[in-house]
Order: sequence, then C-alpha cells, then structure tokens
Amino acid sequence: MKQIKYNKHRIVVTLFVCLATMSATAQNQIGEVLKSIEQNNRSLRAAVQQAEIHRIGASTELNLSNPSIDLDYSFGNKATNNGRETELKVVQEFDFPTLYSAKRKVVGQKSKLIDAQCRITRHEVLLEAQGLCLELVFLNKQKLLLENRRTLAEQFFQSCQKRFAINDISRIDLNKANLWRMEVQNDYRKNEIERADRLRRLRDLNNGQPIELTDTVFPPDNGLLTSFDDLLRLNLANDPQLHRLASESLVAQSQVKVAQSQGLPRWSIGYRMDYIQPERFNGVHFGISIPLWENRNKVKLAKAQAILSQTLVGNQEILQENGLRREYENVLALKQILDEYSASFKSFDSRDLLRKSLENGHISIFEYLTQLSDINQSEQKLLMSES
Repeated sequence: MKQIKYNKHRIVVTLFVCLATMSATAQNQIGEVLKSIEQNNRSLRAAVQQAEIHRIGASTELNLSNPSIDLDYSFGNKATNNGRETELKVVQEFDFPTLYSAKRKVVGQKSKLIDAQCRITRHEVLLEAQGLCLELVFLNKQKLLLENRRTLAEQFFQSCQKRFAINDISRIDLNKANLWRMEVQNDYRKNEIERADRLRRLRDLNNGQPIELTDTVFPPDNGLLTSFDDLLRLNLANDPQLHRLASESLVAQSQVKVAQSQGLPRWSIGYRMDYIQPERFNGVHFGISIPLWENRNKVKLAKAQAILSQTLVGNQEILQENGLRREYENVLALKQILDEYSASFKSFDSRDLLRKSLENGHISIFEYLTQLSDINQSEQKLLMSES
C-alpha cells in the first residue's frame, strides 16, 4: 500500500478551519476533534499567554517618565563667613498632551495586532489537525475496503485449499491465492499502522488526551456550492495573515501621528527649595525641552513604513485572490473528473461477474486474480481522488 499523499482541497480546509469553533457547523466528529484540540493544545495556550504578555508590554508605552530628584550642597567661604547653600529640586517631565493620545491609539492597534498573531498560531495548529483528521477519515474508509478484501481473500484461499486437496487446481494456483491473501493482510496491517500514527499525532496536539475519530465520510465540499466572489470574500475575511498585515498597517499609520507629536516640546514641572544659611526659599520649577535634533526624519520614516505596510496588505490580497481562483478552478475541474470516474467505476465494477466466471470455469485463477487486482487498484485510485 502506497504512503498517503493527502491532497484534500485547500479551499475546504481553509473554510472548515475558519468555522471549526462554530457549534452550528461542527456537528460531526472532525468538528468535535478540532474543538477539543483548540481547548487543550499547549501551543495555543502558550500563544494566549504570550499575547497577554505582549499586551502588557505594549501598555507600558503609556507610562510617564520617572521623576527626578536633584540635591546640591555647597560649602561657604569661612574667611568671609558666607553660609552653606543647599538646593533641592523634584521634577516630573511630561510629553505634549497630543502624544499621549497618539500613543494610546497605537497601544489599541497593537492589541489587535497581538490578537491577529495569536489567530495565526491557532490557524496553523487547527490546519495541521484538520489535515490529520481528513487523513484519518481516508484511512477509516480504506480500512473498510481492506476488511472486505481480507475476508474475500481468506475465503478464496480456503476454497483453493479444498480444490487443491481434490487435485482440482495446481500448487501454483494455490500459491497465487495464498500470495494474494498475504498481500491483502499486509495492506491491512499497514493501514492499522497509519491509523495509529494519525491518532497518536492528534493525541499529541490534544495535550496527550486520546482522540476518537471513526468517520468514513469526508465533509461535504460546501466551498464548491459557493460562488467565487462569496468564497473570496469569506476567505479574505478569515485569512489570519491578512489580518496581521492589516493590523500592522493600522499600527504604522498610528505611529505617524506619534512621530508628529514627538516633534512638539516636552515640558517639566516640579518643586524647588533653596536654603542659603540662614534663609530658606521655596518655589516652583518649570522647564521646556525643544526637540530640534532628536526627532529629525522620524516623521518621514514613519510615513514610509505606513506606505509600505499598506502595499503589503494590497499585495497579500492580490496573492490570495489569484491563488484562490487557481485552486477553485482546479477543484471544479477535478471534481468533474472524479464524478465521471466514480460513475464509471460503479458501472463497470465486475467483481461479482469475475467470481461467477471463476466458479463456472470460464477463467483461470491467474486471470481472476489479475483482473481483480486491476479493479482493486482502480478502487484505491478512486478513494485517493476523493481525499
């Protein structure tokens, strides 16, 4: 049995992952498996925790700068009997008020960006789980076929043993029947190994908790019932990479306002005390910092980054549309071929006729096994096409 090369339509995969957590659309075992993995997967839990850490980190940008305390102590001239002088300043610096407003908006946009990055992790985990589930459905369906073949091969071999005992067939024919039985048994064992591997990988994604999936029917290709425009709209609305780029674009646009506000003066206010022996003076400190050099070209840089981020969003939308259109057209063409192949196979499935021909002596065991092998190979190709 050849190793599975899973090629389920990516359109259906994407749509199914996007809708995986919606109870209204998750009425099958695959939906329940994805829901369980979403709740238990360690990578997703870590992504949520990391998102919260980044969100807290982003909020620190709104913090005020630390206050400063300056203390100067000067000794007087003993020769002239001048007293000692003490100067104390407690100062707090502030940015221009519009900068705080701009920063607050950036923090809000960064929070959405963090959520978008978290959705990418979720998408990747569920996409992997979705692929494993569909491979398992394929293997479950294949198991049913192999069970039937194994039963048929065992019965056929027993029948050949009886015929060999009465010298109705030769040892060569008996060996052919036994070889076919062994091949079917090996295919069945390989199927069991593949199924165990998929279940083990799903269990790992589910934080060690066992997964049960016995479905033998693939989810309906609902994506093919949707017009391309509706499908594109749904795809763009749920594409996590596009969400991330769009969030980065909003952050970059907000950073332009931050850069512009950073060009405004900073100011400081505080308390000042001067003690010149024997007198003490109390007052208010006020200062202003004019950003002549520090923020040079920062606005230009922020605007360039904002333009770049918008370009990346537009480029991603074009790539997404072109890729989806190509996949959509391929899937429609492949589905038509699959429907025709499936109808032809059902019409020309001659296994019963072969069995009767063998029983009536119209064909030899070699001819029977050869033609039966061809039919089984066609059935396997049909199953692979459905996946």
